[in-house]
Amino acid sequence: MTDQVRQTARDVAAARVRALILDGTFAPGHKLNAADLAVELGVSQTPAREALQLLASEGLVKISAYRGAFVADLSAGEYEEIFLMRIGLEQLAAKLGAELIDDDGIMEARRFFKELESAASSGDTDRFVQADRAFHKVHYLASQRTSLWERIASLRAAAERYIRIGYNLPSVDMKDTVRRHRGLLLAIEERDGDLAKAIIGTDLTRTFNAVHQELLDRNCADQSGRRATT
Repeated sequence: MTDQVRQTARDVAAARVRALILDGTFAPGHKLNAADLAVELGVSQTPAREALQLLASEGLVKISAYRGAFVADLSAGEYEEIFLMRIGLEQLAAKLGAELIDDDGIMEARRFFKELESAASSGDTDRFVQADRAFHKVHYLASQRTSLWERIASLRAAAERYIRIGYNLPSVDMKDTVRRHRGLLLAIEERDGDLAKAIIGTDLTRTFNAVHQELLDRNCADQSGRRATT
């Protein structure tokens, strides 16, 4: 019973800290002290420490013997690595899922697409991210390959901070993402696996190019700023 309670407390604590990292409240480099988090979140220090370990496994937190725990920096190199892993897996899942999805799955995909549209119209990024995840989960799990979805879900979680940057860029904002998902939904409804695969590949590549360039531009600006102050 104790282990079950501890696991639940860890997950709750991790969810709270994860949300604060993803919405930018805890910026890259922000110090994360387990004792302080325990007090703030109303848990003991053990699940607070376990939560930080979990977030470290997701790439959101770094833990150093010298610096302690802190929010991981955003890195163009890391984002590129995540993208290269995602594109192959998601294209495979998109093709198989579209070919094997049943009528109930199509109805679910339509429902989550409507939620995606609504979230984009209201500018609700958190709800948009949730609807996008649910839409792709229905599509990809139709492939009947649960382990494939689990790998994709892990990579999508690691990419979320970067994707949220994209939603604030004109070329890949939420409304543009809705337009591209409309085409994907049509491919799913037609059970056209090749088209679904192509759309996913184009979608991921466009987002990657825009966000990757934004990260490089930010890095150049930071370096220029540091030179100007020295």
